[in-house]
Parts: sequence; C-alpha cells; structure tokens
Amino acid sequence: SVKRLVQIFSVGGLAWLGYCIVIGSEQGAALVVFIFMTLFMLCMVLLGVRTARRGTASERFFLAAAVCGMVGAGFSTAVLMNFLPFTSLAYRTLEFVALLEVSLLALALGHQSRQQQLARIHAEHMACRDPLTDLYNRRAFLEFARPIWSTAQRKHRPLGKTYPGYKTFG
Repeated sequence: SVKRLVQIFSVGGLAWLGYCIVIGSEQGAALVVFIFMTLFMLCMVLLGVRTARRGTASERFFLAAAVCGMVGAGFSTAVLMNFLPFTSLAYRTLEFVALLEVSLLALALGHQSRQQQLARIHAEHMACRDPLTDLYNRRAFLEFARPIWSTAQRKHRPLGKTYPGYKTFG
C-alpha cells in the first residue's frame, strides 16, 4: 500500500540521514534533505494535479504553489550538488520562488476560508427558513422574538405573542 511505501521510504531516508551525520558528511546530509524535499514537492504537485481536476480556485492556487515549491527544491538541490553555481542571482531566484509559493498558498487558504464562510452563512440561512416556502421558521421567530421578549420582561411591559401554524396543505 501507499502508506507502507511512505513508511519504508521515510525510515530509509532517516537512516541515510543518520549515517551521513555519523560519518560527518554535511554535504551528504544536506543532499538527503534536499532529495526528500524534492520528492515531497513532487508528491505535492501530484496531489495538486489530482485536486485541481475539481476546478476550484483553491486547488489551482495549491497546484501552482506546489510547482513553485518543487522548482525551488530542485533548484536548491542542483546548487547543493554543484550542478549550478551558488551566486547572488541563484540566491535571489530562490527567494523569489519561495515568496511566490507562500503567496500562492496564502491565496489558496484565503479562497478556501471564504468558501467555508459562504457555506456557513448559507447553512445559517437555511436553518432559519422553511425549505418549501422560504419563509422564516419557528427557530427564526424565536431568535427574533427573544430580545423583544426579554426587553418587555425587564421593563415590565405587557407583550402578547401569537405564532400561526400552517399545518394543513390540502
């Protein structure tokens, strides 16, 4: 299963990292970390592709952020392995990619938060309305009447209440 494969991969990676630390190979340990980051980001891109099929903005932002993260991790690995020179331009490129990734993840989170807020508002609206007539139901009446009732009681003023019931439809 995928879970078992991830567990084996993680234990193997930690063992490899531990070995590099024990033998004093800082470059080997950093290489293990950057390889794992790159593979992790590849998994995030695959997850992003899978979720982006739903087509919402959150999933598209997540996919773009995952691609940025994968590019950044791959670029970092290439610099660490001396495939690319470590220059000021390389450093600034990594900064830009990281900033872009964080911005895209913030957009995805903001969109997701807004969607949850709209769903909550819709649920609250539906909880106070009759689904057939879209008129306020008993729950809404009690919510609206509670402050009026407590004010009348507090000021010792008489208040009458009626609640019509429309139970017969035929």
